[in-house]
Amino acid sequence: MFKHYAIKIKEKMSVLIKKMRERLIQYKQQTLRYIKKIVVALYAFIQKYYEKIKNIFSSGFDIKWDKRKKNKLRGSANESKDISGVMDDLIQEVTISEKVIGDKLMVQKIIMENNDLQEIVKQMQYEKRQYFCTIVGTKYLIKVLTLYHSLERCSADFNLFICCIDDFIYHVLNNMKLKNGILIDARSFETEELKKAKNSRTVSEYCWTLKSWLVSYLLDHYKIDSIIYCDSDIYFFSDTKRIYKDWGDASLYLCPQRDLDWVERKYGTYQAGLIGFKNNSTGKKAAAWWKGKCLEWCYSRDNDEKGRWGDQKYLDQMPRLFADAKISGHLGINAAPWNTVYNNNYKISKKEKDVFIQEYPLVAYHFSCIDIFDKDYFDLWNLGTIEVPNVIKNKIYLPYLVELRKSIEIVEKAIGKKIKMCFSDKEMNKAKTFLKYSDFDLKVSRWDHMYYFCSIATEKYVFKIIALHHSLISKLENFHLWICCVDKHGYMILEKLKLSNVSLIPLEVFENKEVRKIKETRQLHEFCWSLKPIFCSYLLNHYNIEKLLYCDADLYFFAHPEKIFEEWKGHATFLTRQNAPAEMEQLNGKYQAGLIGFSKNQYSLRVLSWWEEQCLNWCYDKPEPELKRWGDQKYLDQVPLLFTFIKINNHKGINTAPWNLILNTKNLNEIKVSENKVLVNKDTLIAYHFGSLLIYNDKEFDLWKWEHLNIDYRIMDHIYLPYLKELQKAVYIVKKLNLDVQRLYNNEYPIKDSKNYICLNGADHEEKVK
Repeated sequence: MFKHYAIKIKEKMSVLIKKMRERLIQYKQQTLRYIKKIVVALYAFIQKYYEKIKNIFSSGFDIKWDKRKKNKLRGSANESKDISGVMDDLIQEVTISEKVIGDKLMVQKIIMENNDLQEIVKQMQYEKRQYFCTIVGTKYLIKVLTLYHSLERCSADFNLFICCIDDFIYHVLNNMKLKNGILIDARSFETEELKKAKNSRTVSEYCWTLKSWLVSYLLDHYKIDSIIYCDSDIYFFSDTKRIYKDWGDASLYLCPQRDLDWVERKYGTYQAGLIGFKNNSTGKKAAAWWKGKCLEWCYSRDNDEKGRWGDQKYLDQMPRLFADAKISGHLGINAAPWNTVYNNNYKISKKEKDVFIQEYPLVAYHFSCIDIFDKDYFDLWNLGTIEVPNVIKNKIYLPYLVELRKSIEIVEKAIGKKIKMCFSDKEMNKAKTFLKYSDFDLKVSRWDHMYYFCSIATEKYVFKIIALHHSLISKLENFHLWICCVDKHGYMILEKLKLSNVSLIPLEVFENKEVRKIKETRQLHEFCWSLKPIFCSYLLNHYNIEKLLYCDADLYFFAHPEKIFEEWKGHATFLTRQNAPAEMEQLNGKYQAGLIGFSKNQYSLRVLSWWEEQCLNWCYDKPEPELKRWGDQKYLDQVPLLFTFIKINNHKGINTAPWNLILNTKNLNEIKVSENKVLVNKDTLIAYHFGSLLIYNDKEFDLWKWEHLNIDYRIMDHIYLPYLKELQKAVYIVKKLNLDVQRLYNNEYPIKDSKNYICLNGADHEEKVK
């Protein structure tokens, strides 16, 4: 009995060897991979059962497998020398005597317990060459090339049949000589009936019509076991064997839309963008039936009296007409915007190299309705404005855009300026879900959620901006801070510091004629105030960020800033109340321009545009209450009256400052520390605005340059002293660069005139920095 099993195994191995020899030259590396698997499996089989079998049978059983021979076989396989010879030697290693007699059931049990070889034989059905097909015109050249390259990465052995509907794309792809691509001219299977239908249908409708005809043509004219049609805007993220395993032995393979109920009722339950047919009677009949239906009617008409829509709605009938249909339940196969972005709320995550939708690895994502304007500008969903969650944008869309850009380079190299024919004809400014690609996006894509900040600084604020940065990086990693340094000396110092999670933006990047004009007529701090809305607009327009929080350089975070964004959620623009004495608010405004947030949406961008216009027109350090203006700040009083979706913050710990914590005696604020958090009343202190604080040198400061303050010792101990120590650290960090720090100190207000003078010993901090 054992001999019988051994012979069966040997027969299977011989068949496998024959197949491998046939494909050895072309697919040497792939063959080598399976040989190694089989060597390991057979060796494990022999090692595991040698002693058991030897004990059962008293004589007549021998396995010749010594260490020297095993190493020889493994070494040969690893070096890929005489691969077929290695296989022959391997089979000869198992020899079983004719005299073997024993317990049939015991031998069968031993064999059945070992699943290694069985698993390899079973796996071979999924290791067959995989066949895919798609239909393309010139506008889809970039996408089909990206689809092809994704198959190269995710399928060990495949062919992609590319049906070209115009001569230009056929010519370009033919010159590219895609190794596993098989080009088919649509005219090669066009009938008179199809040509007639073509005249009455749009390009998209005709391509939908061709799907079923292409599938039938391939099943009839090529010796293939099965075919999977996929739209050319599909991209494969992981091993395509997962599709075949999910499909199994069924004749048809259908993917549910997993869309809203009304959408499925109107447009179909199953997706025509990825569908599979086996080359058997059921598969052929189903393809032929679909082919007939699409010839009869295939239009993009929403109000068809028979409830039809394109080629897709017909698929609803397939499971009823053809019982042998597999309806996929795999969420990672033919995932798409309609079932991940704005529906279902599936958990998207990344584990090692794979992206997961719930517990399913992402195999294929359908990037439907993407417009490509050029290599940098895209519309991610041209049917309407949608908000793509960061995790989906970072883990799914950005990798695809990276590959699209690679394909664009290949196509541009091949056809030069004619590449414009492959880009969208739509106006870019009418994009619904616009995205500008940048390398910055890749840097931050490892985070599912990011916090974005910006600030403006001069050389006098270098130490404060360093402290602001440290207050952020000590509390979170997933943030980015843009700093516009107005003067060259300050920029040079910050550039040398190479602060992590920071991008320095030179003024020249967004400085235009208007900005240069106001620069000549305003003091430096007035000019910086004027730049706030301009800088924020620039960042929102040039980076893929949804929310941006502007912070004055003398702001310091005492706790994680997530509370600010939580308060902001559901609103477009974020304002913080001054909570200052009434006379101060009368002159300087009710809201603080030192901490203000904007979103990349029409409501917030309108506010920003209006604020920019006001600041360009007038922004001076002289209160004009009768005209409702002072600097950039007094204008904010009008924002809640003129605009909508404004969040006015009331949290005591957000943008706490001398004017509301110390100067406003009506605010009965209690300061205490609990669980290493500073509390203002019951609110955690998130950010404190150290406005009008002067730095004379590394030890001497003026806490508030305007008037003497009665500062409570708890405010001093838990707020001011920690910040002053951070400033001292910043001074020592700059000193370590061997730079002149004298010009970074205050030299405008004499130390003898200080109102709230304090002197610290900086030796301890210098030692720490060292």
